[in-house]
Amino acid sequence: MSARSKLMPALWLALAAILITGHDGSGAAEARPRVLSVVSFNVESDRDTDPQLVGRVIARISRTHGVDLFGLAEVGSQADAQVFAMAASRDGGSFEPILAGNGDRDRVAILYNADTLKLSRTFELDRFPGSRKAMVAQLSDRASGQDFLFIANHFNRRDTDRRNRQAQLVRDWVLAQDLPAILVGDFNFDFDPLMGRGNAAFGIFTADPALRWVRPECIASGTCPETGTQCDRRFNSIMDFVLVADHGRNWPAVSEVLFREQADYCDQERNGGSDHRPVLGLITLQR
Repeated sequence: MSARSKLMPALWLALAAILITGHDGSGAAEARPRVLSVVSFNVESDRDTDPQLVGRVIARISRTHGVDLFGLAEVGSQADAQVFAMAASRDGGSFEPILAGNGDRDRVAILYNADTLKLSRTFELDRFPGSRKAMVAQLSDRASGQDFLFIANHFNRRDTDRRNRQAQLVRDWVLAQDLPAILVGDFNFDFDPLMGRGNAAFGIFTADPALRWVRPECIASGTCPETGTQCDRRFNSIMDFVLVADHGRNWPAVSEVLFREQADYCDQERNGGSDHRPVLGLITLQR
């Protein structure tokens, strides 16, 4: 069974339901559109975190969901980024790491599948506030030829004003670009799936419908983990996101919180695991 055919059945069916299937004059279906698989994952850079253990989680995700791109938050070093890239690599997926220069031991990183994607350039949004700068990669999908931006983020946690400013500046920058963009990361938006609202930065970032949040399916079904995408039992908070700014291309997209049915997932943090659940996004590239 191929990695792509192993996609979570409910998530794949949800995407299939919103795809527009084209046909030629003979009634034969056209080739399936290219579905890009992306993951947002805060891997946690605390001293007690074991990159090898986190790497095993990344390997499982990569193989199960045929991932093309990982956007990681809290990567401690280049060595850790390399561990994660090696873990993500699989048959048909040779991953390369891109580590941000800003953030000390709390940096963002991008892992891209060099077999399915061609990298053109990378840069950080250095002029924006916050010790952790957004990391931008310009990529081309080898199958469809679609060029796009992939942006890994980790917004400020403790400084509300700085987080709000980051939300405004990154949003405006993304919407001013000529290329479509996919954004992932730990945005610290504190979205409560039961109450249906986030903090001020969430409102700022999603104010323009041209930048849309691909909401996890578990929000509508009421099946998100009790703590959201993080493992602190004091909060029910979606902090990790997949968003799309496709400039009117209407790319069908769905997402889901991974390991939400694995009751002991957060318990692994005590043994060196991450304190966040990853979020998977499936985005159909349509030119």
